[in-house]
Amino acid sequence: MKELKTKITIQATPDKIWRILQDLKFYATWNPFIIYAAGQVSKGKKFSFILKAPGEKPKFFRSIFKEIKENKELRWLKRALLPGLYNVEHIFKLSPQEGGETLFEYHQQFSGLVSGFYFNRFEYSYLAGMKKMNQALKEICEEEKGKS
Repeated sequence: MKELKTKITIQATPDKIWRILQDLKFYATWNPFIIYAAGQVSKGKKFSFILKAPGEKPKFFRSIFKEIKENKELRWLKRALLPGLYNVEHIFKLSPQEGGETLFEYHQQFSGLVSGFYFNRFEYSYLAGMKKMNQALKEICEEEKGKS
C-alpha cells in the first residue's frame, strides 16, 4: 500500500474543525482541493466530490463514508468500478493538543492492482492539493476563532 500524509496544527478545537469538515456544501467556498462535495456525512452513506489538484483537471468521484468518529476521524473510500483494481481511502484525523490547538492529519492510502500507477501519476499534485487544503482549513478555522 502506498500512502500520502500531511499534517498541520490549527489554533482551534476539534469540535470547531469537525463542524467545518462535515459541512460538505461549504467546501466549495474554502477548499482549493476538494472543490465540491455533496451528500450526508454518515457511515455507509454515498456522496460525491470533485478533486482539483494543482496542475490537474478537476476529477469527479463517488465515494462511501467508511468510518465516522465525531471530532476525531472521518474516513471515506473511493473505488474503481471493478473491485480490487484501484482504491483510495481518505482519512481526516483530529488530535487535540495543548493550548486549544488541534493537529489535523490528512492521509490518502492507495491499494489495488493498479494503485501504484495512479499513485505515481498523482503523488506530487495530490500532495500539493492536500497541503493547500490543510492551509485553507487552518485559515478558515483561525479566522473564525472569535465567532465560535
